[in-house]
Amino acid sequence: MDRIGLNKHIYDKCNEAIIVSGGARSGTTITGKIIHSFQNVEYAFEPPMLFSLFSLINILDENHWKLLYETYLYEEFLMAALSGRGINCNFFDDSSIYKVKSEHLIKERLNKSLRKVDGEPLAEKSRIAYKMPGVVPFLPKLKTYYPGTSVVIMLRKAPYVFNSLLEKGWFNDRMLQEENVIWPNRFLDGFRIPFWVEPEDDKMWCAMNELHRVAYYYIRINEHVTYIPDCITIRYDDLIESPKQMAMTLADRLALSFGEKTDEILNTVKYTKKNRDLNILENLKPEIRDKVELYSSFS
Repeated sequence: MDRIGLNKHIYDKCNEAIIVSGGARSGTTITGKIIHSFQNVEYAFEPPMLFSLFSLINILDENHWKLLYETYLYEEFLMAALSGRGINCNFFDDSSIYKVKSEHLIKERLNKSLRKVDGEPLAEKSRIAYKMPGVVPFLPKLKTYYPGTSVVIMLRKAPYVFNSLLEKGWFNDRMLQEENVIWPNRFLDGFRIPFWVEPEDDKMWCAMNELHRVAYYYIRINEHVTYIPDCITIRYDDLIESPKQMAMTLADRLALSFGEKTDEILNTVKYTKKNRDLNILENLKPEIRDKVELYSSFS
């Protein structure tokens, strides 16, 4: 089949994109919000299309995968955001544009119709960013396709992640049998198996209890961080203790500047007081606990 693709400048724009990832419940949402508030950043919050696409990165032909990725990021997401057709105007959502951008900028987008030819110069000045927890195992491959991508990974100590995930209940039997919270999936014996589970671990995943599924997820995410070239890692505790300093460091690493609402967002960053079982890892099998504690020590 003949090679098919988009224009070179679209590849270049996707190649300079920013992705925020890490494990769920590790601070990816607040970090994504901070980056979205930076000047000239257009940000997608957990785009559903990309979850399915990342699950296929080791299956699809490279050229076909890149065509779909660039079409989504540039043509569907970026151009729609700049024209005001694809921005989240729901005041109550964490990802609402009203929480990170000034009203005059939003009104400017919503009060005119933008042709694609007029949007191209705006796209040239913009930086694409998106947030997707859980895709860390696939990011080394992404970096071979787009080596200029800035990867920001959130790290958080295991007991806090474990407590939060168990509270959500995403990995219990009922959720995996009846709900569609984590996707895309494979199916075995009535269980949904998340796309980030290694295929050879499918039967083991189904047989695990909820706590050990959380441990599998934590290990699977964190064991791949060191394989991502030029990765920017942020410890959750550092972000909460010194939000402005961490944001300044992040802006510097990404060659971006604070926006009109960045300081306002940083003033909301603080610890939330919740009862946590800090001894929860003691309930893991010893060999699993050792791995979890190893990766937690880096956080």
